[in-house]
Amino acid sequence: MHFEIRRRHVTIKLSDQSLLNAEVRAEEAQGLWLTTTEDKELPGFPSGVPEPIIFVPFTQMIWMVTSSARQPE
Repeated sequence: MHFEIRRRHVTIKLSDQSLLNAEVRAEEAQGLWLTTTEDKELPGFPSGVPEPIIFVPFTQMIWMVTSSARQPE
């Protein structure tokens, strides 16, 4: 995983092959949990995530970029 922090902008880039299918799941009003799970039925966060890779508070995040993200047209 590669992190870039510029002022208040936090960019997370996934470069590990095992993380290419990672999903970003949101916890309302707190932040984002980044996990590699493919389970679509997780009940909630953080209790629904057995081993979160990273938690990013909304107050520290402007956007997240993964290796599979498309550039805006």
